[in-house]
Amino acid sequence: MTTKTASEGEVRGRVLVAVPDASAADELFELGVHLAARRQHALLALVRDAMELAVAGALPFVYEVDRCTGSLRPFDSAAAARAIARLARDCERRLAELAAARRVRAAVARVSGGLTDAALAARSADDLLLLGTAGGPARRRVGRHPASRRVGVLTGGNDDDLAALAVAAELVEGASERAAGHAPMRIPAPSSLALAAPLAAVDILVLSWRRAEADPVGLQRLLEVARDMMVIVVPSLARSGHALP
Repeated sequence: MTTKTASEGEVRGRVLVAVPDASAADELFELGVHLAARRQHALLALVRDAMELAVAGALPFVYEVDRCTGSLRPFDSAAAARAIARLARDCERRLAELAAARRVRAAVARVSGGLTDAALAARSADDLLLLGTAGGPARRRVGRHPASRRVGVLTGGNDDDLAALAVAAELVEGASERAAGHAPMRIPAPSSLALAAPLAAVDILVLSWRRAEADPVGLQRLLEVARDMMVIVVPSLARSGHALP
């Protein structure tokens, strides 16, 4: 496993996986490796540099609450730093295992500040971005083929929506016999991406780069309010290499 900073050189044709927290890492890595293997792309996992929390916890006015007694005590920044480092190592090991099994080149980059903003800034025109939602614990889907998940795609007359539709169709094409013939759910794009959460009763929501770039605030809000959902942002059809389904 290669660990790198977000400022290092980029590689064309990547799948970027933005991991909001360790609890969502496995399912994001599983789907990210699947997408990267299908495209023969590299995978770059973007994880928040949570050591900022440990550093902030060293301030004298920061306290933590004892879960057993409810009493306040000084925040143990050293223990927090060790726990965060351990979680980071566990995530990197899991990604390395999944990537090696599919012969995918993978790396990890640590970013500071807003994860979604960092992911949008790090992408190149050929990159596909996979985002995890921050709201609530994720349902355990590890080990399930991506095709067994409910897939939706935002549409609405934008030519780049064709690329999103192609990726969504790819995710369901390998469905089991019981689910064979199912197509992605086409969801009319709302005025703001933030409004897509209640419309999309899906496990995976696919949309175009153009929609994400036009409404980054709405995208961030969608990731905050959605529950148990992953969001895939795809490049244009010309760059994605997919034919119209």
